[in-house]
This record gives sequence, structure tokens and C-alpha cells, in this order.
Amino acid sequence: MDKKEQEFKRKALGVIDTEKEKQLMQGPFKPNRELLTRPFSYPHVITSYCKNCGDHAFITLRGVALLEMLIELYGLEMVIPKDLSGYFVEMEVCPECKTESERMYFQFRMLEEMEE
Repeated sequence: MDKKEQEFKRKALGVIDTEKEKQLMQGPFKPNRELLTRPFSYPHVITSYCKNCGDHAFITLRGVALLEMLIELYGLEMVIPKDLSGYFVEMEVCPECKTESERMYFQFRMLEEMEE
């Protein structure tokens, strides 16, 4: 599809230009302290934050077990804290981001380390 046809469809039909959308959504975003410190409802145990898209989400114990599997799979030198209170998961790219890479980079960070 040539540029003129693509531009016409985008304007006339409201087709979303995914490349342009990706460029607009590029981080790095800063974590929102209020969202990261909100109380959990069962079965959520920790909050995640994506630096690429700015999404904040709750993670369940099953999600933490999946992170543990990723740590083993990638051979990362990382330990999941025994007590997750006061921590959040910071992701370079979350599952909601559409990237060419299948790999998610993440780390456990303490809320105290977060910049104001």
C-alpha cells in the first residue's frame, strides 16, 4: 500500500496508524506512587509497572510464580523477595506491549527507592 492510499484510509476510515501509535506511547514513563501503593484485594500480592507503556497492574501469586519461571528460564541472577509488601515489579516491556522481542525484562524494586 503506497503512502497516499495509507494516509487516505487513515483519515477517511479512521484506521489507526500502529507505528505512529507506538511512537506516541514510547516511554520511559515514571511510576505513579499512588497507584503502586494502593491496597490489594485478594488474590493480588504485588503491583507491576511498565516503563514502555506506563501501565500499572496487579499481579497474583500465580503471576509471581510465572515470573519465577521466567527467572529460571532466562538464567537471571534475581531472587524474588519472601515478603512482597513494599515492593513492585518494574518491567521494561509488559505483556500488553506489542514488541518484536518475546523477552520481558523486569526487576523487583522497593517503593522506598522510587523517586518522588
